[in-house]
Amino acid sequence: IGQIGFDGVVAVQNGAHVFESRATDVSSWDVCYIKNALFVDYTGLPLATSFAAAEDGFDEFVEMGKPMEGGILFPWNEQAGGGMTVSNATFVNFKHACLCGCAHCGRGGSPVIGDGAFETRFEGMRFVNS
Repeated sequence: IGQIGFDGVVAVQNGAHVFESRATDVSSWDVCYIKNALFVDYTGLPLATSFAAAEDGFDEFVEMGKPMEGGILFPWNEQAGGGMTVSNATFVNFKHACLCGCAHCGRGGSPVIGDGAFETRFEGMRFVNS
């Protein structure tokens, strides 16, 4: 991903993940972001059964509505001095990890950027029953 931002996102019982990205190519901290967000995992409400093609190949449909495997899967960043930022985000009822680095490490289609972790910055995070 490049210069993309989400402000005021509300996502409830999203499926496999709330957001997943492979790599960024930004040299700033203010162009790739998630701000003022509310993410709710499992609600326990009796919703209708739904299915989605949520895997990399989009060839298998899986049932949605159960706790997510992960919340936000963060990208690698190719440029020094920049990356993704998350501010004023609230996570509610996450049974599993709601933040995960290196979304595609060790998976097919992973970017070839080198070894090591890449920085993601956080501020104003809230976790409720998560």
